Amino acid sequence: MKTYKKLTCQKCNATVTIRGIRETEPEPTECGECGTPYIWQKPIADPDANVQIKLHYRDGEYLTGHTVHGNEAKLLEKIGLARYVDGWGYLVDYKTVNALGTEFLYQQALDFARPTMETKQARKDAEATRIASIFAEAAHTGKPIILEQYTAECNLEDCSQDNVTVYAMPDGKTRSTRSHTY
Repeated sequence: MKTYKKLTCQKCNATVTIRGIRETEPEPTECGECGTPYIWQKPIADPDANVQIKLHYRDGEYLTGHTVHGNEAKLLEKIGLARYVDGWGYLVDYKTVNALGTEFLYQQALDFARPTMETKQARKDAEATRIASIFAEAAHTGKPIILEQYTAECNLEDCSQDNVTVYAMPDGKTRSTRSHTY
């Protein structure tokens, strides 16, 4: 089943449905009637939206919680509501269980996870913007600019920790330096 997209104009509320545009054809970005940019809406049809997810409670010696198996586990992992624990299986976050219960549809899980996914994406975009601006500044000034600093284990046996500094170079590459703390 294909996922169709629905676009709505911000100004005149005209809508258009995109059904499997070929890769050679660009997707429309502006309203054909008034030229205003479109707003993307939720997909009209999602093949996994009606998948019933059933959680199973598992009481272990070292770990206790709700598990999920098979395709449902992969779906929940993809949206960040489950994680794989080696030797145990897929563990579902207790917040998800408290909010949705032990039986729910994938669409409900997707709606529950959407704010968290959007926040993570916003953080990721902000970090990418920050890094791009640092590289732009390095290219403009022609000098290395500090991109990040952190502490790591020493790569030699002389000391226990190193201070690592990563520089954005004017040519668009990065360079790391290690300072031993002794």
